[in-house]
Order: sequence, then C-alpha cells, then structure tokens
Amino acid sequence: MKRSLLLTAFTLFISLFSFSQEKSVYPPKPVVKSESTVVGSLKPADAAPATFGSKEELEKTVPMKIAKIKETINSGKLDDVQLQRYREELWRFENAVVIKK
Repeated sequence: MKRSLLLTAFTLFISLFSFSQEKSVYPPKPVVKSESTVVGSLKPADAAPATFGSKEELEKTVPMKIAKIKETINSGKLDDVQLQRYREELWRFENAVVIKK
C-alpha cells in the first residue's frame, strides 16, 4: 500500500515537473527588427574610407549620403550583391576622413 502510494506521488511529481519545463507559445512574442540589424554597415576588403577635401564638405555631404544609402537598403529591392555593395559604401561614409593636400 505504501509502495503504490509512493509510486503514485512520484509519478505525479515527475509529470508536473516535466509539464512545467515546456515553453509556452501563447502569447506569441512580436518580432521586431532593429535598424542596426537591417542597415548595418559592412567593412570592405580594402577598408578605404570616403575622403573629402575639407571638413565643411564632409559635414555637408556625409549625412545626406548615409540617409540615402539607408533608404535604398530599406527599400528591399536589392539582391545580395547590391546589398553588400551598399553596406560597404555605408561603412565608407560612416568612417569618412578629410585629406589635406
């Protein structure tokens, strides 16, 4: 009698423990894409940044170029090769430098 009672209690405990380990699928978690994963820059093989002749030119041009490249990437109309090329261009403009001659 004690043995069957212990076996029943042990079985109930194990079944409740295993049930509590299952992951809940409700409610589903929303999938959120952050901009950093969608529009991340990619360092090109030559690692050459964009160069400008003056700081004013850099400050005037770079924000517009970066915004335009991000807009193009987010359009979703690019194949893998074009996407990689635009991400490399984005890296070049994010790391732009002024070259004095």
